[in-house]
Amino acid sequence: EKSTLQDCLEANLEKEYRPLNGKPGLRKPTLSLVDNEYVIKTKQTNAIGQGQASRTVVSSTFRNLKEIFGFSFLRPIGIVKSGLLYEGYKLISKGEELDRKALNEIYEDRKVQTTDLNQKIISDRREFMNEETIKKYYADELKKEGKSL
Repeated sequence: EKSTLQDCLEANLEKEYRPLNGKPGLRKPTLSLVDNEYVIKTKQTNAIGQGQASRTVVSSTFRNLKEIFGFSFLRPIGIVKSGLLYEGYKLISKGEELDRKALNEIYEDRKVQTTDLNQKIISDRREFMNEETIKKYYADELKKEGKSL
């Protein structure tokens, strides 16, 4: 929904975080957030490479959002899959093949963690990472671009 996206964009502009929603008596009532391109931000520290939230923080955040707002569809794995599908859509919209080599590049760029990348790609191609699924979810965009379905 557009209002949800707008809320996320506005939240991304926030520079401070109030732990426990500003509960009185905390040692630090506000923390500075890292200024970066990530939607889920971490607190400002002196650590090298700061700013990218760990998988645990992202999963926890989505679990909380799912619970608070009743978004049963909001799952980290769904977001990962959505991002992979979008990368596939970009290839198809440029007229490129969604072959094993292209998928390998997408998965490496997206830092998909797995013990066997080739097996993961084979499995995902069967499940969702294929032209049929991309054309299903991106039909309107492909039609606007004049791409055949």
